[in-house]
Amino acid sequence: MLCSAVWVFQNQRCIEVSPTPPARTKDVNHDVELQFIDPKDFRDNYGDIYSGMWWTSIDSFLNVDYSKTSFLEQITLKTFNNNDRVIQTFDVSALAVEHMSKYFKHFSKMDTVVQNRVDELIEQYIQRTKEMYEEESTFGLRGTIALLPLRVTSMDKTYEARALKLQLASTLASLWKVGLRRAVVVGVSKNESEVAHSAFDMLTSHLELRSMELQYVHVETKDDSDWKLVPKLAMVQFQRAIREFNNSTGDTRIHRIWLGENPSQWKHVYFTEPDLILHLKSDAVKSLSNELEKGFILNAHRLQPIPHTQQFTQMFHDATISNPKLVAQMKAHLLPNLASFSAVYSMSSDDVCCDQGMFYPSHKEDSSTPVKVIADKRCYKIWEFCGFDKGGNYSDWSYVLENHKLLLTYPFISFDEGTGLPLVHHGQRVCAPQRNVATCPG
Repeated sequence: MLCSAVWVFQNQRCIEVSPTPPARTKDVNHDVELQFIDPKDFRDNYGDIYSGMWWTSIDSFLNVDYSKTSFLEQITLKTFNNNDRVIQTFDVSALAVEHMSKYFKHFSKMDTVVQNRVDELIEQYIQRTKEMYEEESTFGLRGTIALLPLRVTSMDKTYEARALKLQLASTLASLWKVGLRRAVVVGVSKNESEVAHSAFDMLTSHLELRSMELQYVHVETKDDSDWKLVPKLAMVQFQRAIREFNNSTGDTRIHRIWLGENPSQWKHVYFTEPDLILHLKSDAVKSLSNELEKGFILNAHRLQPIPHTQQFTQMFHDATISNPKLVAQMKAHLLPNLASFSAVYSMSSDDVCCDQGMFYPSHKEDSSTPVKVIADKRCYKIWEFCGFDKGGNYSDWSYVLENHKLLLTYPFISFDEGTGLPLVHHGQRVCAPQRNVATCPG
């Protein structure tokens, strides 16, 4: 199959690639002074601000004992350690992540043509990062090393394996876009190695524009139960490499594998699960770096992409003519582009989205609302998806409204420099978008 000059053949189809423009030059005169949400505004012992990532100083990182970690999320909870130095930006768009694995998983049982469209959406994002990258990174980013634990239990299912590669590649592309200089992916088997190097290959043309060190590290364990806790293994061995380098002990070859050729340059650690696309405003980096220097732990807003007909419009139209079974499947798995569901506020890098606090209903009960969401077991924890695919008639508008009553109460945003997918805040926070404003009014 041949593609035209502005298209690239990938995964059995052509995807559009725009000519790569020169990198943007950062205007240091436009740095903004950020505001941060009062930590007292968070509930549930930091469960409500869990995002799957954090950004902190090497010293703070070394002070945490990860050796007794027993579940994935505990890596973050141990890092936070109930202290009041964990902060989130008041402008949600200044530091946020788009959580992709649930979005991919949502389509795992759908028609192949739909799955291919999901792949295409993320491939397009990866390509677009080459049009949006910063020419030079600021000190806070130059001195930050990223750590991405990865676990791949099986490579048998084609869609799932492809999804893992795209999730990791898009996460790495987002880190490359903002100017991080080194990312270390950690795994325990050949599955992780295969996914990691496939993701690295997808960024070959990125690295020709601006360098970034990409390293895969294999870790060994004698305890089979640890295989499920790659983050713990990554944390413990990464800490050991740093301490040995600082103390001039251990194997220098091991130091280089983890820390690169110049280990002393790293001042901060950016930890992320391998399915989180970073959205970081360039004019916010200096302010965030200042907070890192003061000893604060930065935590992004975790935003959840919502399956929406807007990304499948042409496919839906074509199916209504020739494939009624696919139409029914899409109606059950996608929000309709109707009424308030059709309103998605598209945000550019010149806009802000100012935090308005928690907003009910959510997956938690509250005496101020009659909605007992917790009673619906499919809403527990992943409240954003509890209205999909319940087996009823999604052609009935009243049925749609009843099932998606939670999403009705939350406004959608999307990022021009992100995936472009409709997003809601996983922590049930709401933000108010404001166009062409440098920072949220305080």
